[in-house]
Amino acid sequence: MEASFNDLLADSLKVLGHRIRSERKRQQLSQEALADGCGLRLGAISDIERGLSVPSFRSLVLIAGALGISLRSLLPEPTELFPDKATDDLSELIAIAKDLPLDRLKMAVALIRVLKNGD
Repeated sequence: MEASFNDLLADSLKVLGHRIRSERKRQQLSQEALADGCGLRLGAISDIERGLSVPSFRSLVLIAGALGISLRSLLPEPTELFPDKATDDLSELIAIAKDLPLDRLKMAVALIRVLKNGD
């Protein structure tokens, strides 16, 4: 059965929150210290870590910056959200796509769309 958008969003927020919490704890920071470091409210950090709110892109950039990590490292991989569909081919495709220059990535996405739509 296909996961609904709400299920995928909830799963994504849980993974995101877990990654933020894990990195914060690894650095031995309190939620308050992280909030102070990135200029967000303590309640916002708490809600994000528990997967209860959808953070803005700006908030994610601020959090990643305060933790000294890349924004990409906070975001869930497709294989985490679709474990039943995670195949070697999909994992390879993602790994290849990450290393492509932007112009080639756009071409690859366009090609995949054509293949998907049968055009």
